[in-house]
Amino acid sequence: MKLLKKKSRKYNFRLIENIAPILIFVALILLIFSFLFVLREKVFKQSTSRFSAAEEIDVDYDFLADVYFNDYLGGEIFSEEIIKAVNESKSKIEVAIYAMNDLRLVEALNGAAERGVDISLILSDKRKDTHDVIFKDLSKKVKRLDVPHYALPEVDKSYLMHHKFIIIDRDTEDEILFFGSYNFTYFQEKYDPSFLLKTGDKYLIKIFGQEFERINNGIHGWKKIEEGVNPFAAKINYHNGFIEVWFSPGNVKVNIRDRMIELMRKSKESIKIIIWFWTDKKLAGEMLAVSQERNTKIITDDFNFFSKDSVFNDILKKDSNDNLEIITDENRREDMIALDKDGLNSFLHQHTMILDDSIVLAGTNNWSTAGFLSNDESIIISDIPFLVQAFKDSFDVNYSKNK
Repeated sequence: MKLLKKKSRKYNFRLIENIAPILIFVALILLIFSFLFVLREKVFKQSTSRFSAAEEIDVDYDFLADVYFNDYLGGEIFSEEIIKAVNESKSKIEVAIYAMNDLRLVEALNGAAERGVDISLILSDKRKDTHDVIFKDLSKKVKRLDVPHYALPEVDKSYLMHHKFIIIDRDTEDEILFFGSYNFTYFQEKYDPSFLLKTGDKYLIKIFGQEFERINNGIHGWKKIEEGVNPFAAKINYHNGFIEVWFSPGNVKVNIRDRMIELMRKSKESIKIIIWFWTDKKLAGEMLAVSQERNTKIITDDFNFFSKDSVFNDILKKDSNDNLEIITDENRREDMIALDKDGLNSFLHQHTMILDDSIVLAGTNNWSTAGFLSNDESIIISDIPFLVQAFKDSFDVNYSKNK
């Protein structure tokens, strides 16, 4: 019995010696999977939403795009890209733009029309006087729609067609979408820090094309709400992340303001904001509450900072908050002086929010009741790393310039 016991002990020790490395390896694998699961849950909780998209699309490739910023004043990178695409167009051009006065682009559109390209312009009649001047020699072949800025006058609801996008050769292999906060004007391109996204992605172009068709068919502003149009137009899931597409106006239950609030509440560490004009007090109140526990930095335009409807009038009256930093772009005046434009004010024309350096929201709308609930606006939300990084880099440039 003793001998058997001895053999049994040796066998047990050998067994432990043999399986110990395996157990350690399994434990390490489980630890790694646990870490990845926690990380996935963190990202999942940030990106999931109580809102449902009108269309959810899963694709089997990475999203690709170029994102341009004119944070360094005086350039012409936006118009160069758009005019080049217009000059190379073959079948169709669709433009939805709030303001435009760039005669070089008008000339390019006329040239495309004479080549037989089908061109449709959707403009805001708020800028009709300016547009009548620049389009006085517009080719008769170009179709122009001036959208009224009072969609339903009988209920006294004012709104703007405030989009800023152009689609080239939709439904062809060469299709291109340009979308951003940039109006097609000389001054904005040279002196108002804005952004422009360029992509040939067919699914994103499809969604913007549907919005163009809606407005072209008379469904705009409050008529979208009457028709039951879901402002959360699409969520497109790519290999490298997602893009949500929102088109205001929203309704009381589904709107981009409440999605922004949801994203702020789900953020964990930081919020970065670049905003041209902010008057919506509900969003401001939520930001103040969330900023108690998040590092929050805001860069805003000095022109609107103390206007009577600006939320910053109320924010500055609140108790001090060590997590909240607010600066204006007043230092941009030095750049204007260097460009011999001392008498002009550079407008910081972005409407951007970056959450935890992992999700970005950017679009056309001022953060106002009209921007959320009345106007035709375009907004994207994404966790695609290169998009987030591009907007983060732009934030850093403007922060360094003005802090």
